[in-house]
Amino acid sequence: MVLEQLTEKEKDVIIEIANIGSGNASRALSQLCGCKIEPMKPELLFLSEKEMGKHIDGNQKRIVWGGVDINGNIEGQALFVFEEEHSSRLMRVITKKAEIMALEEMLESGFKEIFNIFTGNYLAAMANLLGIKIMHSLPKLTIGSPRLIIESIFKKRGVDEVIGVKTVIHLEGSDIYGFFMLALDEVNLRKFLSYIERKF
Repeated sequence: MVLEQLTEKEKDVIIEIANIGSGNASRALSQLCGCKIEPMKPELLFLSEKEMGKHIDGNQKRIVWGGVDINGNIEGQALFVFEEEHSSRLMRVITKKAEIMALEEMLESGFKEIFNIFTGNYLAAMANLLGIKIMHSLPKLTIGSPRLIIESIFKKRGVDEVIGVKTVIHLEGSDIYGFFMLALDEVNLRKFLSYIERKF
């Protein structure tokens, strides 16, 4: 697999993209909710279909994810994923509602903007740091089992491995976990790595 052969420099650049994206997303969320949000150090993961199952399919919980198609110098898909518990916790703070919201209700309460903030800031960090052009569609939000997202990435899109970033933000006394994922086929994955090599 391509990702198993990454150099330390390539890994460091991807981590830096994640740090910038997470930091900028946290600041944007702070402005949205009027509260203090602290980003924690992102964790870089290289995920095959089996490995992704270990991270998001362990408890068979429902999840909500937003996916955007990306094009420009590289083409593929970017996604951000929350488990149901963390989605509800985040939305209670954003909407300032004490009660637990169902996922379906969250989709009608501006949750799409949260996905825009996360995916947009990660992709902007990537484009700015590498000096490349990346455009993306509006996010399409989906609720379902973790198996659905795994099949969507690996079977429908023909991707062998995914760059994953485990993102943690500290918000009003608790940690909220999410996953940013960059799903590229082998051609675009190699292009992405070539831009790292050219720039650094």
